[in-house]
Amino acid sequence: MMKVKLKKIKINNFKGIASFEMDFDPSYNNICGANGSGKTTIEDAFRWCLFGTNSKDEAIFEIKTIDHETGK
Repeated sequence: MMKVKLKKIKINNFKGIASFEMDFDPSYNNICGANGSGKTTIEDAFRWCLFGTNSKDEAIFEIKTIDHETGK
C-alpha cells in the first residue's frame, strides 16, 4: 500500500478563505478554532484535492470564492 505524507497545505480563494498556509509536523497536527473560523473549509479543501469530495462526502458542492471587491 502506498503512503501519502502531507507536508504543507496552501489554500487561496476557496470558499471563505482568501489565503491560508500550514506546514505539517510529521508526528502530530491539530487545527482548532472558534465556530465559523474556517476549520471545515480547510477540511473541504483538503478532501476536494485528494478525493474530489467535501467533508460531508459530497462530490457536488458549492465553492463560493471571495469577491475581491467586497471581501466577502
